[in-house]
Amino acid sequence: MRPVGRLVLAVVAATVLALTGSLVGLVTSPATAAYNTVPGRSWVPNGVVYDVARGDDVIYIAGDFTSLQDPATGTTATRQRVAALDAATGELLPWNPGANDTVRAIDAAGGTVYFGGEFSQANGEPATRIAAVGADGSAVPGWSAQVNNTVVRIVATPTAVYIGGQFGAVNGVQRPRLARLEPGTGALVSTFNAQVSGGRVNAIALSPDGTRLYLGGTFSQLRGQSRVFQGAVDAETGAVSTSWAPPARCDICHIFDMVADGDRVFAAVGGGGGRVLAWNENGGVAWQRRGDGDVQAIDVDSGIVYAGGHFGPLFEGQTRHMLVALAVSNGAVQGYRLPFTGSDFPGIWAVLADSSGLHIGGSFRFSGGNPARRYARMSYIVEPPSAPQDVTATAVGREVRVSWGAPVSDGGGIDRYRVFVSPRGNFADDQVCQVTRRSCTVPIGPDGLVEGQTYTFTVRALNSAGVGPLSAASAPVVADGVGPRTTVKQPRWRTVTGTTGQLRWTATDPSGVSEYRVATRSGVARKKGYGAWTTTSTTATSTTLAFAPGRTVCVKVRAVDGLGNLGPWSAVACRSTPTDDRAFKAKGTVKRLSGASYFGGTASRITGPKSELRLGKVLAKNASLVAWSCSTCGKVRVYYGKKLVKTVNLKGAAKQRVVALPATGKAGRKPMKVTLRPANKKPVVVDGVALLPR
Repeated sequence: MRPVGRLVLAVVAATVLALTGSLVGLVTSPATAAYNTVPGRSWVPNGVVYDVARGDDVIYIAGDFTSLQDPATGTTATRQRVAALDAATGELLPWNPGANDTVRAIDAAGGTVYFGGEFSQANGEPATRIAAVGADGSAVPGWSAQVNNTVVRIVATPTAVYIGGQFGAVNGVQRPRLARLEPGTGALVSTFNAQVSGGRVNAIALSPDGTRLYLGGTFSQLRGQSRVFQGAVDAETGAVSTSWAPPARCDICHIFDMVADGDRVFAAVGGGGGRVLAWNENGGVAWQRRGDGDVQAIDVDSGIVYAGGHFGPLFEGQTRHMLVALAVSNGAVQGYRLPFTGSDFPGIWAVLADSSGLHIGGSFRFSGGNPARRYARMSYIVEPPSAPQDVTATAVGREVRVSWGAPVSDGGGIDRYRVFVSPRGNFADDQVCQVTRRSCTVPIGPDGLVEGQTYTFTVRALNSAGVGPLSAASAPVVADGVGPRTTVKQPRWRTVTGTTGQLRWTATDPSGVSEYRVATRSGVARKKGYGAWTTTSTTATSTTLAFAPGRTVCVKVRAVDGLGNLGPWSAVACRSTPTDDRAFKAKGTVKRLSGASYFGGTASRITGPKSELRLGKVLAKNASLVAWSCSTCGKVRVYYGKKLVKTVNLKGAAKQRVVALPATGKAGRKPMKVTLRPANKKPVVVDGVALLPR
């Protein structure tokens, strides 16, 4: 079932009879469908599959299985009721959230997979009948939704998630049988309310323009208006459409599945023998075709309707078991059929037809010893694609990124691209990538391309019909996309008391270093941070910095190699000149000293525990004390605000000392005071405090 996001290929050549007279028994002679009739290799679920959906290159299946088996090796893997398969190869993928009870519906959009049913747990967490899981298997942050009864159908787009079923409430709010959820959170969209009554919603199909929802099921009313088994509502509000209101075909002709394509709506109908119905955009019946059992799933691709169910041996008088192909234009039965064997019941519950193949789910098996069971994938019948266009290769970091344009002809669908390199480098052969997208990355290093060597790249496209021709070669590219890493030789932060100082750095690269980019900025810790970075270019490996009292100068450096690759910035190195003691407010017994050996020519002797120097409005993340030791000096206490952060013993030989103080932490995020106070009656001599701005 695929109600939205159609991938339509060019319509295959088909000869269909004109719609005249009785519609019974129309059939075309040759098969007009574009799919193989032999299922491709795929893992086999051990229980019924109720729904199939596609997300990018992945097929998601949901049902009542608990494991899948590789028919080629016999390997079994646990998958609790949901699983992901490679759309092109049928290989089982690691995606494995699991659910603790039956999953009836699944769909994918915007990198998220949504599934619903009868479970109470999914992905190892509580989940009441609806769950959302990332396409990478991760939980969806913030998602929370609960439904009070079975979810039967999900239609997901990047902007909306519609759910239908037997429920009466969603997230504790009354929403009978149909609701719209926010994709990222699972929150109920309060402005959407179709008020379905009389039975459940089995089918939801979004119109091609995204404005209307076509609904099918066993219900009888929408917003109090009679709509027996089918109807349409506004996709934003749930308001009932008055322009599309076809009557039921019979009293028991309830709908299992629907799909909208172009200007028509198609339905899989059960009851009364089962049938396929096609309506025009105004709700008038375009055609209907009957089988001898329920039709339970439907999809459209390339001008052909594919309908599955538990009918058989006949559909419109033709021998068809469980699957029939009909012309979109007039419902003519096509020659396409699949070689099923065994019972037709319960048959097919899900049909997905697009460029990745014809995918069916249910409970069935094939003749001829084909191992496909309960899920099968029939690939397109195609011709090999032409050569990819405009191959480009760019060295970025430790890899070369190769990209290309689509072939002029895809032959009906492309399964893979193969990327080749010349010369081979360190690879075992010249094929370096096999991908489904139109790009790949090739590593540089011991297990990949030789650094500094020149390469060209070519690409082939392939599909089930064969391998296409080789593309033209890319322009030559040198396997060096990494700029040099620069190391600043000095510490990241240092207190300096001079007026100038040098900062040195170094960098190396196989292609050499052509220049350095040196960025500088300065700031003070008594204002809000730094000024803007100023960048200059140089070939030198050092610079001379000018210092001023109370200011901090910071430098970072990056290098450019001989190929023009710009390296990362080095760590930032900062040099802080102390705020001089004269900038501090003095209290108590403070004597200002002078002398050439002091920073700035002055220092302050503080005597007594009630005396202090205080500096206000400080915004800093680090600090250091510049003071003098002496034989008669005592200890100085340093406060950030009212908090004592360090006590420094200044007794010793006479000399200038720079003492690192604790980081300011939270205190330094707001303007604070830095206070210096003797611990006892012994004096201390303070020259200043260096501050690293935030």
